[in-house]
Amino acid sequence: MKNSPFVTIGVIACTVVLACVILLLNAVAIPGSVTAADPGNCKISDIQGSINGGTATVKNVSDHPCTVGLAVFKLLPGPFSLDNQELFRNDQRDFNPGKTITLSVELPSCDYQIDLYAGNFPGSAHFSSDHLIDANIVTGRCGNPPQLPAATTLTAQCVGGTTPRIVLNWNPVANQATNGLIKNINGADGFFVQPGPSMTQFSYTDTNVSFGNTYSYRIKTHPNVSSNMVSITPSVASCGGAGVTPTPTPTIPAMTLLVTPGSIVCAPNTSTQTVLNWASVSGVSSYTVKVRAGTSGSFSVLASGVTTTSLSTPATAGQWSYQVTAVNAQGNEFVASNIVTINIATPQCATPTPTAGPTPLSCSPSTQLVGSGGAASLVANGGTGLYFWNAPGGDPSQGFFQNFTTRYTSSVDAINQVTVRSGSETVTCVVRVQASTTPTPTPTPGVMSIQKTGRNITQGQTAETTTVTVRGNDTVEFLIRIRSLASSTLTNVIVQDALPQGVNYIPNTTSVNNVQVQDGLTGGGINIGSLSQNQEALIRFSALVAPGTTFPNGSLSAVNTAYGRADNVQTIQSQASLTRSSIGTVAGVETGPGETLLITLLVSGVLTYGYMLYTGTALFNRRDALAKVRQHGGNPDTLNFMRFLR
Repeated sequence: MKNSPFVTIGVIACTVVLACVILLLNAVAIPGSVTAADPGNCKISDIQGSINGGTATVKNVSDHPCTVGLAVFKLLPGPFSLDNQELFRNDQRDFNPGKTITLSVELPSCDYQIDLYAGNFPGSAHFSSDHLIDANIVTGRCGNPPQLPAATTLTAQCVGGTTPRIVLNWNPVANQATNGLIKNINGADGFFVQPGPSMTQFSYTDTNVSFGNTYSYRIKTHPNVSSNMVSITPSVASCGGAGVTPTPTPTIPAMTLLVTPGSIVCAPNTSTQTVLNWASVSGVSSYTVKVRAGTSGSFSVLASGVTTTSLSTPATAGQWSYQVTAVNAQGNEFVASNIVTINIATPQCATPTPTAGPTPLSCSPSTQLVGSGGAASLVANGGTGLYFWNAPGGDPSQGFFQNFTTRYTSSVDAINQVTVRSGSETVTCVVRVQASTTPTPTPTPGVMSIQKTGRNITQGQTAETTTVTVRGNDTVEFLIRIRSLASSTLTNVIVQDALPQGVNYIPNTTSVNNVQVQDGLTGGGINIGSLSQNQEALIRFSALVAPGTTFPNGSLSAVNTAYGRADNVQTIQSQASLTRSSIGTVAGVETGPGETLLITLLVSGVLTYGYMLYTGTALFNRRDALAKVRQHGGNPDTLNFMRFLR
C-alpha cells in the first residue's frame, strides 16, 4: 500500500518542530557553555616554539585555532624595565590546530627585547605569565664602535746572573683590551703564556728560561694588535751577574684621589656632601667609584659609568674607604687610584621618625644545597617589581618573574651564582650542587595528617566538601588542613598544591591561619614553619575554572591534590575532586549552534527514513486493511468480509 501524502507531510512537520525546539533550547544562555574558541585567548599550553634570532617557528598543539605573535621592542636609555622600551616590529598571525608556521621580524640595530607570545598582542611588553612563550634580551650593541688600541712598545732584559730571568716591560695604551703575552723558543711557533699579566700589570718576569736558548716575546693589546717582537739569548754575562740593576718597571699612570668629607648636623636639610675628586687618565672610557665600610674587606660599587673626574655622595656617619678605577672602551679596569679613608662623626641629635622608602632588592634563599639535577627554587622581593634572572649553566638560564626555578647537572660538587636584576639593583644567590650521594634520613610515617576540601564561591556554597561541582568561570576556594601528630615539634613544614589543567590560581589569595602570605603554593610550595604536637594550620587559596563544559582532557572531572612534608617526615597527600556541570551538552559535546543543527538534522533524517521503511512493509499494509474492514463490518448494505477474518 502506498504512503499517504498526509503521513509524509506530518513526519516532515514533526522533524521541523523538533529542530526548532532544539535550536530554541540552544539559544538560551546557559552558564558555563561556550560557542566557539577565540584564537586570541590561546595560552602557552596551546603552542610549542622558541625564538631563534629574529624568527620563531611555532606549532599549534591545541584542538582549536590560535593567535601567536613575535614582537621586538627597542630598549630606551636608562634603567631596564618593561615600561622603558617601545615596540619596533610585530608579526601576529592566526593558524589552525596541528599547523606549524614561522614568524619573522626585523631586529633593531640597538639594544632590544624580543618576545614570543600566545593570544592577542596586549599593546606593550607587559605579557602575562600564561601568554609569554619565550623571550630574549640583547644588549651591548649600541654606542660608538670600539677603537683598536695602539701597539705598545716592549723591552726585555735578562737578569739574575747564574739564575736567569727575563724581565719584560711595556707601556699602557688607550683602548687596551687585553695583555696577552706570546712567547716562542728558538723560532718555534709562539704560544700564549698562561696565566698572562693582568690589565693593570705592565711588567712580567719569565723565570722559565735557561741558557743556550733564544726567547722571543710579543704583547697583544687587542686580539688584532701586537707589539714589537723582542728576542734575547740568556747567558751569565748577558744576564748581568752580580751588581747589575734591571730596568725599572714603567710607572702606571697616576690617578690620585682626594676626598673631602661631608658632615651631619641636626638641623634638617643642612647635611653636606662627601666630595671625591681624582686626576684624569689617558685612554679612559669611564670611571668606577667604589666604597667599603672601614679599612678592610671588599669594595662595593658606589657608581659606575662616571665620565667626569668628581662625584658627590650624601654624608653618612662612620668610617668609609673610597677608591676609583679607570675603565677602557672594552670595559676593563686598567688603573686604580690610591685608597682614601675618612671618618664622619655622628652628631648628638634627636632620633628622627624614619621615613618608609622603597624595599631593597633581595634574593632568597641566599644559599641553598641541591643534588645534581634537583630543582633550585628562588624568590625575588623588593626592587621595582620587574625582575630578570640570570643563571649561567642552569636549565633554564633566564627568567622574568618573581619566582624562578632552575636545575644544575654536575658530576662533581659545584657552586653556582644566580643573579636577579630589578631596575638598577642586582643581587646574587648561591646554589651549591652536591654530586655525591648523601644518606637521606629515613622518613617517619604517621606523624602528620592532611585534609583537602573546597567550596564553590560563585554558586554561594558554604559547606566544605571533597567533591565540588563547577562551571566555566566559577571561583572555587580550596582549604588545606595540616596537623602534627608527632610527639615533638615538626620543622620546615612545606605545603604544596597541584592544580589540574583548566583550573588557574588567583594571585594574592593564599593565607595561612587567615594571614595572607606570598604566592608559591601552586609552584614549589610554601614553608609554613613549625608545628608543635597536635597543632593544626589552615591554608586557604582560590582558583578560577577556565571557560568550557569539559576540562582540557575532555573529562567532566579533575582531581586537585595537596601535598605536605617536613624534616624527616615522608610526603603525605589529600585530594579534592572538581566535577563539571553537564548542562548545555549532549553526550559531553559542547552545544554550539553549528554542532546542534548538524545533530538535529541527522537524528530527524534517521527517524524519517525509518518510518518510511516501516510504511512499506506487509505488516503496515495488513494493519491498514484490517482497520478499513472493521470500519464497514457492521454495515449490512455492504459485503461483509469480517466472517472470513474471524
